[in-house]
Amino acid sequence: MNKIVFNIVMLLLLISGSTLNAQILPALQQAFTNYQQKVFQEKMFMHTDKESYLVGELIWFKIYNVDATNRQPATISKIAYVEVLDQQNNPILQTKIELNNGSGSGSLDIPNMAKSGKYKLRAYTNWMKNFGPDVFFEKPLVLLNPQNAPEKQNATNNTTDLQFFPEGGDLVVGITSTVGFRAISPNGKGIFLKGAVVDDRNDTVARFQTLKFGNGQFKFTPISGRTYKAIAIISNGEVLIKELPLALRQGYVMNLTHTNSGKLDLVVRTNIAANRVYAFIHQGKKVIVALDASIDEKKATLQIDKEKLPEGISYITIFDQEGKPVCERLFFKPPTKKLQILAKSDLLQYKQRQKVAVNIETKNEISQPKEANLSVSVRKLDSLEFKNQNDITSYMWLSSELKGEFESPEYYLNNTTEESNQALENLLLTQGWRKLNWTEVLQNTTPSFKYLPEYNGHIVSGTLKNGNVPSEVNTLVYMSVPSRRLQFYASKTDANGKFLFNTKDFYGSNEVIIQTNYKIDSTSTISIQSPFSEQYSTTKYTPLTLQQNVIGQLEKRNLGVQVQNMYVSNQMKQFYAPNVDSTDFFQTAYKTYKINEYTRFNRLEDVLREYVREVLVSKRNNNFHMNMVSKTVYFSEDPLVLIDGVPHFDFNKLMTIDPNVFEKLEVVRDQYYYGSIMAEGILKFTTYKSKLSTVELDPHAIVLDYEGMQLQREFYMPVYDNAEQKNSRLPDFRNVLYWSPNLTTNVKGVGQFSFYTSDQPGTYIGVIQGMTNEGLAGSKTFTFEVVK
Repeated sequence: MNKIVFNIVMLLLLISGSTLNAQILPALQQAFTNYQQKVFQEKMFMHTDKESYLVGELIWFKIYNVDATNRQPATISKIAYVEVLDQQNNPILQTKIELNNGSGSGSLDIPNMAKSGKYKLRAYTNWMKNFGPDVFFEKPLVLLNPQNAPEKQNATNNTTDLQFFPEGGDLVVGITSTVGFRAISPNGKGIFLKGAVVDDRNDTVARFQTLKFGNGQFKFTPISGRTYKAIAIISNGEVLIKELPLALRQGYVMNLTHTNSGKLDLVVRTNIAANRVYAFIHQGKKVIVALDASIDEKKATLQIDKEKLPEGISYITIFDQEGKPVCERLFFKPPTKKLQILAKSDLLQYKQRQKVAVNIETKNEISQPKEANLSVSVRKLDSLEFKNQNDITSYMWLSSELKGEFESPEYYLNNTTEESNQALENLLLTQGWRKLNWTEVLQNTTPSFKYLPEYNGHIVSGTLKNGNVPSEVNTLVYMSVPSRRLQFYASKTDANGKFLFNTKDFYGSNEVIIQTNYKIDSTSTISIQSPFSEQYSTTKYTPLTLQQNVIGQLEKRNLGVQVQNMYVSNQMKQFYAPNVDSTDFFQTAYKTYKINEYTRFNRLEDVLREYVREVLVSKRNNNFHMNMVSKTVYFSEDPLVLIDGVPHFDFNKLMTIDPNVFEKLEVVRDQYYYGSIMAEGILKFTTYKSKLSTVELDPHAIVLDYEGMQLQREFYMPVYDNAEQKNSRLPDFRNVLYWSPNLTTNVKGVGQFSFYTSDQPGTYIGVIQGMTNEGLAGSKTFTFEVVK
């Protein structure tokens, strides 16, 4: 009888265990899908006209913003934030760039006070701030000031950095692991070294050496009770000693290997009493593969068909039998779908001030013509130019998915040799465990986002407080930009006193007036938040060092910059007028009164009483009031009164304004809803100067200088079409001959552009970056010579 009971219990346990196992994978998939569907992410790439600049020069740039999942142009965000940061993350330049259909462009004027050194150029959207600075676009930028040398490198930065990364995340006692390592020299480049791993008894347990770019790997089995360190020697004789990560007493280890049959063998080993593991592979929002395997003799083997894995980076996560993540690593499948760009100048050699014509073709991977959106730079090559670390293809597919900087990302996309494949594996091993927040995912937590996407335009945000306490909820706050074009916004505070204004067509440097209605709130203080992120990546660029042989080139470049700024500075300060919607928010006024066409009165009260029939002026308890009269309704509340877009609430002061300063009055006689406002009619006064210089502001209002979206600057290119222009004595010392952020090819994949050489002989390089609406990205370079 007892034997029968025992067998029944065991059967029930087996059934319940099988049911649990069957539930874990679908639960993982469902939780992941539910979580990722709530998260939209962007990815950004910047193409600059060159990599190093002198003070006084302009940085020209093009931004490509894409959906991080499919790499197609992202249309949600309409504003990009661009910054140049010094080594302490202090911004020396900041600007806001308008995005249209996922792209935008602009320029930055390098201040003369900037010190020589390496700076961080970064770009992001307001929405990207929700995911931290690691998703921002970043790249090093060299700024040179002939008046000062780069700061000397600290002695603490003069050693090679050696780091170790166990595959899957951890070393585990008694289990063999593959360990990736990275050796980086003080100049930020990978370095060749050889070394050995020794235990605390000085016994050698493994040997290693770098393969390429300072990366490599070795196998190693930690033993209980032992500690380990690596001893390595680099070519200059420097000896490095580095402790290895401590091994866990219990845990899981994974190992991924390629087979000759196009499969991936995924082996999971453990010293824990367990009977099952799960492999979950995803990319972006997509679940690619979900597998499970039984553990036999502390080992489980899963096989993955590489054909089922998409191009790009895939995340492979191992879960234990309880559904907890225990290991993770990355796999990269090089893309086959690329934008092919063919570009060639009509000659290989040109004279000074000669026309250069360049024809472009854009095709997909099977040579079908494709329309493309491109950016092009043509610049002089000299010893001051530093190699660009990323082209758009390698950045979109690889660099943006990995942590920190790494050397020559294009190498991994453009080579398919045995060595390059091994180098790629070494690189991926150095990425460690990315650790998606699976706790949040599995608990089906709804992600919370602090920053909104700027879908319509730039968002100006701030807080309203009464002392240290947030103001009352739903307090109205107003923002105005005094000008002939009405720019007026209103917002209500939330429970924390926060408010925001969704602006539209908000360009250039502006004087902004922000206030509340003092009759309702006269004690609160207003503060406006900077839209630029105050979070910074941990990436540190190596200090700039200049060799003696570049001094002459630096002097020559500096002379060219000074000559250009002296002779053509006005041409370099030409801006395109933005195409803005000048229609007032209320569309069309019921009636417009041009004050000069009527009898001039000395008091505004008389003007309103005598010929503005839609307004009834009254005085109660020594306070003026106005009431609008529509076709059928007499409103009891005061109307919204705007003077050059600024609301005025003190009608007693309003009546003291000389009516001769007003050019016109526009009247909306009906009830009107505008955002947070319900107005019983609108009176819009426009002064002749439209700058409020003759109108007193509410003393509680704050006036700020505020930069809107950047105005587009014209790239200066002289033309030498005839003998007179060619023989002009005006010097032409341009080192950037051509820049266009908006070059396109047609449906046949064909485009062209032209420019003229300058007075500077030498080798020039053209760099083309771009992408299609389908997300195909590509780049191309071409060179030519200019001789005297």
